[in-house]
Amino acid sequence: MRFESAMDAQRHKQDKLNTESIHSVPQFITPLPLEKHAAEVYTRNFFYMFQDEVYKACFRCGISSIRMEENIEIAQVMDHSRQKTSEVTFNSGNLMTSCSCELFERLGILCKHAICVLNARQVTKIPEYYILDLWTKEATKRPIFYMHGNFLEECRKMNTTTKMLGEVWSEIFNCVGLAEGNEEYLQQFLDNLRDFSKNLVEKGKCVPMTKTQEMELFFGPSASSNLNIQNPIPSKNKGKRHRIVGEKEVAIEQSQKPKRKCKACGAYDYHDSRNCPNKTTT
Repeated sequence: MRFESAMDAQRHKQDKLNTESIHSVPQFITPLPLEKHAAEVYTRNFFYMFQDEVYKACFRCGISSIRMEENIEIAQVMDHSRQKTSEVTFNSGNLMTSCSCELFERLGILCKHAICVLNARQVTKIPEYYILDLWTKEATKRPIFYMHGNFLEECRKMNTTTKMLGEVWSEIFNCVGLAEGNEEYLQQFLDNLRDFSKNLVEKGKCVPMTKTQEMELFFGPSASSNLNIQNPIPSKNKGKRHRIVGEKEVAIEQSQKPKRKCKACGAYDYHDSRNCPNKTTT
């Protein structure tokens, strides 16, 4: 119960942030089209990070020199606040840029030097190559089974019902986030859900799923009964193996040891004062 409550609170918080990003416009600090385009594609938190780079590109950076090498522009961008120069390469054909500060390679965000060059070349939109799905508003609606440019088998097996179920939950939390501040809208939304639930019960379309069906819906079908994978053969441990020594051999080995005097009882035997049989316990 606590886990479900925590997950519901997390989903509600996420959808509230998504609603804020989709249905509200942040305050702009520059008239650049790049900043407006960033507000359309990026989430709110990441947009503020990009906006900070835009501000630095406009008011702290400037292009000191440009040279051409094989249709590639190489610009020297000066950061006046730090008195440091960075080298930016720009390809006007595909709008590809590369900066010596390597901020995009480290954080996935265009640096102020690259934005300064793009603005100087009158680029109005962020190139698609530099818009990572991780920072976009539609990130949660994209397939998550993705690795090294290939979709995994689990993603291919996702049926239409599973995708539709995810969209339904997303719309529900989105509506809750929109109507959260208005009690009238919340009551109307609740009444609509109850009416729809009542209609489903009357039509007999709502058949409760078993626990196994619910698990298969979220985690995929159960394991097959035909298993071709067996446990590996136990490996040999390092070192020399020792056989089990019998009681007779232990007694013979003990009898071959020289007798010594026990300080507790004064007898010559195979024991000492620590394990003397005549020693009284206190």
